[in-house]
Amino acid sequence: MNATDRFLNGSFENILLPQKLLSREKRHESYVGIPSERERCYRPPNVKESVEESCNFVWNNPNCRTLDPLIEYLRIIVCYLQVPNSTVGRIFIVFYTLIFVVIYSLFMFVISKYFLLPNSLVLLRRFKMKEYSFGAGVLALVFTLPSIMSNILTCYSLHRNYSVLYSAGVGKALHCLLLGLALICIFAYGKIEGATLMRDIGFTAVGSTFAYAVMYHEMHNLRKMKHQQSEPFIHIASYISIIVYLIYLVNVLVFSKRNVRKSAPNRQPEEKTTKLNVSEHDISIPSSSESLPSDEYRGMQQNPIEKNVDAMAEFLISISPFHNVKGGAGIKILLFLALWGLCVGFLLTTIIEIEWLVLNWQIMNYVFDWTDDAILLLVFPTLYVLLVSVFVLTLLHEDRVEMAFGLVMGLVLIHAYSAMPVIAFSSCFVVNKFVMVALVAPCTHCRYLDKPLLIFRRDCKQDPDCFIADNK
Repeated sequence: MNATDRFLNGSFENILLPQKLLSREKRHESYVGIPSERERCYRPPNVKESVEESCNFVWNNPNCRTLDPLIEYLRIIVCYLQVPNSTVGRIFIVFYTLIFVVIYSLFMFVISKYFLLPNSLVLLRRFKMKEYSFGAGVLALVFTLPSIMSNILTCYSLHRNYSVLYSAGVGKALHCLLLGLALICIFAYGKIEGATLMRDIGFTAVGSTFAYAVMYHEMHNLRKMKHQQSEPFIHIASYISIIVYLIYLVNVLVFSKRNVRKSAPNRQPEEKTTKLNVSEHDISIPSSSESLPSDEYRGMQQNPIEKNVDAMAEFLISISPFHNVKGGAGIKILLFLALWGLCVGFLLTTIIEIEWLVLNWQIMNYVFDWTDDAILLLVFPTLYVLLVSVFVLTLLHEDRVEMAFGLVMGLVLIHAYSAMPVIAFSSCFVVNKFVMVALVAPCTHCRYLDKPLLIFRRDCKQDPDCFIADNK
């Protein structure tokens, strides 16, 4: 009889278990302790707390200091300026943010006007390239390379969301395309080549579609646990994306050089005629016996220098856009200093971009309670393109429309084809371990596929509905 009663009571409790779980008060996320979840940095206006409590909250909350800036903007506002958590305080914080935005915009304008533009013009004139090719192949690459390397090498954040990081790269490509072309159409009246525009847009669409297909394929493989059976497809696709972009880059630079060579005789016919008339009175001596008739000079040996010609070196020199650079040591030093100044200028713009992003990350989290997705998809690309727009407007003001157009399309292509490699080659990216999270009653269990591990054992001791799995 007792066994029957226990069986009926157990069956009745099992029936009521879902109702108990649904009606139970929701626990705070700190009870479960999921590492990927954390308390947000947002502080509602109705929260009454002292300045010390607000300062401790900002100082100890990882979401308020996810990025590593040079200036701790939020700590200065809350801890040092002691701005209250009220409507007036929020207005002051917004005004404080706008001041830094104006300061960083002025810094960007000065760097673009007096560092980036002069060095770019020096390199352009000496390399004898088309303005579009120089903007798409040189300026865009140097402008974006510091940001790409920082995303790949930096792994200080404890909470890394790769899907959002990928979306941020795609968002930058779309923002650059829309705002950059809008500025060119407004201030330069659309003085761009339609064929080049459609070619680059089509090339961008191919790269973005390929990246989306690979990410979609990887998500399905993760659900089916096929990613450990062979080399992850995302790495192979990343190499393909890089190779395709390099082919496009070489194509743009090589065809630019050929077009410059073909247009050179048409631009300077008088100079060439003058040189030809002067050379008619000179006596030219052949440099080798190959240029002379073989019947007249049978005993003459060939020039030994020509026997040691490296075919690969000659081929690389012929396709190099820097082959036309001529001059002595002074000219080469000048070109080196111009290239060095260009790299330093873009490095300074990267530092300004990071500080700008950190400022908006902290303010958007603390004041407006924006999600990470919204900040990375909307705010970060907008600020990045705003920095790019300052340089684009500087080029348009100097009547360098083709260079500005090349810079915009080069940035679009780089972000479209580097969004996936940035994730695959990141130092935080792990492919040999996969964390599987499962909800069992009110308890959360996590397992690594290579070594099953129960992480939240301490929480199970407090909950009778939660069981402890075997850690073997």
